[in-house]
Amino acid sequence: MDYSMRQGTPADAEALVEIRAAAFDISPDNPRYPQMVNMAERAPQAFRVMERGGEIIALLHIGDDWLQVGKCAVLKGDVGHVSVRPDLQGQGIGSTLMRETMEWMRENGYHLSRLGGLLKFYRRFGYEPFPRRFVEFYLDEIQTEAGMVPAAEAIAEPSGYEGVIRPYNEATDWKARAEVRYAFDNGRSGAYRVTMEATEPTSPAPPDPDGLQFVYEVDGRVNGILFAAEAPLESSETETCFNVGDFGYLPDCPEAGGLLFQQLLARVVHRAPVRIITRLPFDEQVASDLTQAGVAFHRIEMFQAPGGNMIQVLNLAGILEEIAPELRARLAASLVPDWAGIVEFSLPGQAAQLAVGEGRVEVIQRDTATVTLESTQAELTKALFGIAGLDELPCVRSASLDARTRELLRALFPRCPAGSGPWG
Repeated sequence: MDYSMRQGTPADAEALVEIRAAAFDISPDNPRYPQMVNMAERAPQAFRVMERGGEIIALLHIGDDWLQVGKCAVLKGDVGHVSVRPDLQGQGIGSTLMRETMEWMRENGYHLSRLGGLLKFYRRFGYEPFPRRFVEFYLDEIQTEAGMVPAAEAIAEPSGYEGVIRPYNEATDWKARAEVRYAFDNGRSGAYRVTMEATEPTSPAPPDPDGLQFVYEVDGRVNGILFAAEAPLESSETETCFNVGDFGYLPDCPEAGGLLFQQLLARVVHRAPVRIITRLPFDEQVASDLTQAGVAFHRIEMFQAPGGNMIQVLNLAGILEEIAPELRARLAASLVPDWAGIVEFSLPGQAAQLAVGEGRVEVIQRDTATVTLESTQAELTKALFGIAGLDELPCVRSASLDARTRELLRALFPRCPAGSGPWG
């Protein structure tokens, strides 16, 4: 097949929409159609396109996300919207597009890749099933000692607190929003990389007309933020769904999180039954702060196998090099800072070694390993983001290791309060 691959350009916007709409049978009156148009016009460079004879015949989208590993970060390529022109489907074009994309990402500095789809198709390109995490809040009837009570009767706006809950004002709150997000997520493994940097908007948006973007302020200081919006694609005829897309609060104001969610629940309860979806971190402090405020929620961890969320480690050595400063800090704070040796991580198709000793942790070329850990890509990624401690996973539990080595691995890759959204 004679074809070429390239990055999308603004001139491709119309074709990007046409091919995606045709491939997935999405008509202009479908609620997803405006999102497709917006994506193609706003960031066509995020698409990889396949051309033949000057025409685009297939495409996919790559979303770039830097995800934190402690104070470091790794680059994830989120692959989606894999589309082949309908008249050319079944000719191996989609497979060629995927293979070319995997190689392109390896050559362009990506460490991981995530996608959602059928395992039987994407396994051939190196992906493995990976869990998804999120938190849900339900507003329907509430069980009490007196029986079932409508949610609208049981839930009210918060009261008796020190500060004020008010609408978010981008013109005055843009910097405070960045500061709150930084305080809430800085150093949180598995979360998007955050910085204190923020650019003042040239055309600030007015306050949210639906009243679902607000802040908690005390004595002129913004202590917490919450942005929610209706999610029509997740709603049904019998249930309205809202999504919380941005949330955080300052650690020295733990009541802020609960107050903001109380406000949200009271604001939408009149539309019960209501479901609220959010990617809160799986963090016991956050859970405690919400529980103390009387906010009930469900933590959900999904392990999908035939189809769903998948992960691939594109560059194992590159990951270890990026996070080496964090590993050195963890070694120094561990119970075995004087451990010395070489740890080899072995994944299907690739391996990398860490030299540990005299306070250093660095990636080296092949040498005789003190300990070799053979793991799946999913296991390593769980340990990378602190979703599970390395010592909890089969690759370590089944290995014959002395106590000091187990303590080293536990210290380098511990279970920690992890972000729940970007990798799932």
